[in-house]
Amino acid sequence: MNYTKQQVLEGYNQFIKVLNNSKSELQRISGNDDDVKKIKKAVIKTVENEIDSALDFAEKTLYNQNWDHLTIGFFGITNAGKSTIVETFRILFDNNRVKNNDGMIVGDGSPDFTTRYDEYKFFIDGTEFTLIDVPGIEGDENSVKDNIFKGLTKAHIIFYVHGHDAAPDAKIVEKIKKYIGKGVNVYSVYNIKGGTGNYDEPEERVTLLDERTLKGANLVEETFRNTLGDTYKGNICVQALLSMTAYATFNAQRKDLIKAQSKLLSYFGSADNVLSFSHFKDLVDVVKEKAQNAKSEIIESNAKKLIQQMRQAYRSLSNVSVGSDEKFKVYKQNVNIIFRGALVNIKNRCEQTITNQFVWFENEVCKKIDDGEDNFDVLQNKLKSAIDDSLQDNIKSEVESLKNKIEKENQKLAEAFSYNYDDNVHISVDSSDASGVDYDFGDFGLDALTIGGWIATGVGIGTFFPGLGNLIGGIVGGIIGLLVAIFVNSENRKAKAKSEARTKINDAKDKTINAFKQNSMPEIKNKLWSCENSLFQKVDAAIADLSSIKFTIEQTKKKLTNVVI
Repeated sequence: MNYTKQQVLEGYNQFIKVLNNSKSELQRISGNDDDVKKIKKAVIKTVENEIDSALDFAEKTLYNQNWDHLTIGFFGITNAGKSTIVETFRILFDNNRVKNNDGMIVGDGSPDFTTRYDEYKFFIDGTEFTLIDVPGIEGDENSVKDNIFKGLTKAHIIFYVHGHDAAPDAKIVEKIKKYIGKGVNVYSVYNIKGGTGNYDEPEERVTLLDERTLKGANLVEETFRNTLGDTYKGNICVQALLSMTAYATFNAQRKDLIKAQSKLLSYFGSADNVLSFSHFKDLVDVVKEKAQNAKSEIIESNAKKLIQQMRQAYRSLSNVSVGSDEKFKVYKQNVNIIFRGALVNIKNRCEQTITNQFVWFENEVCKKIDDGEDNFDVLQNKLKSAIDDSLQDNIKSEVESLKNKIEKENQKLAEAFSYNYDDNVHISVDSSDASGVDYDFGDFGLDALTIGGWIATGVGIGTFFPGLGNLIGGIVGGIIGLLVAIFVNSENRKAKAKSEARTKINDAKDKTINAFKQNSMPEIKNKLWSCENSLFQKVDAAIADLSSIKFTIEQTKKKLTNVVI
């Protein structure tokens, strides 16, 4: 489609207006309580970060846009040869450059050259151009991302320089795709590396495009085409060192380049032969072809950038809003399983505790019978105290475990809502750093687990186990009736007394466990379900809150599709 400059500018203004209106709408959404507000605030912050990134990208792109002359950006990893290629253009076409100072923009191996950003203006056949030498994009380029962004927003065409025999690193090509999307056409430039020693024999100067070179070029084309699709416009092979040295007047400081130039001229016989062999003319021809339609190239590129930014904003907002109901559904299912597991664990542990304490009590009673002792009050008090303390410890331990598990689920919920900014192509705005979003849901709903103070004040016999003292007192009373047989001092009667004591103790144990099941577990169950329901009320409130956010997002997406250029 053919656009006009005015249509593109109006499209940018509409895009920015939609995003600003969306931000204002999000700021009007309120939460229901502190915990729910925390979720709402975190999700809104994510959405606002996406909008801020899109706004920053759009506003800076609009500001940086060049409408007067074609701008070409040269990207590539460090030492690929992009600065050498840019310098060749200057040597051949920039009549205003400082004489006898060529070669100074070309890397000399120092790290400083990997972070430089430079623009060069000159004319080719009467048409003005700007060439941008962009810093290397491999590895961690945070320190130079502003310069990369500047080059990205200004360039109407990008030449990516590849300087290795192997295929380009797929991760690097993906990074290029992330930076440029479909906003600008891309050419690859396969810079065939080689020093003067590669051309000292006549057979090495027959052709640059030998079988090995063409094989490497095919690898470059295949990788870029598979990754970039129709944004990729083809490959050009050059030998950047040869092209630069053909007509350069190097600065005296660049003794390395002066020496290389002397040798190459002696090998090839003339500067024309060196330049011709380098195939640099093929690259110049592509640039000249673009110059013939410079106006349409500029408008088309700027329009594509706008369309790409709107699509990216649409995708980013979709990624934030999609699946929030499903995330909470999974959360509620997991929480329900945790609560049910806690209830089963409390029941099993408390029953086992009662059994263990009665086994201890039975052993101690039998020892006293053997020793002819008649005081069971101490044992009775120890049994009551041991069961009381153990029940408290068991329930507290399980509830604490329950809280920890819920906290982990809260963290998983937070991670499910946090957006992965690594996939975000809006590289210019600091707010796209997810560290600015508080996704700590660690306290979400945990206050429900202290309802009634049943954890803080302790779980005593009187709270969950009414009647336990009477049960234990009955056991002791029954055992005292056996004491007459003990004082007869008959071993047979002692054995009979122990047997009867075991029977009474086991019967009391069973009654105690049944009493725990009937009297205590229902109350514990009700308290746990009350906690779960309290938590789920917060979840439902959060779902309602997020629905309003989702509605705003969907309205924004709809408005984005209505922006016309």
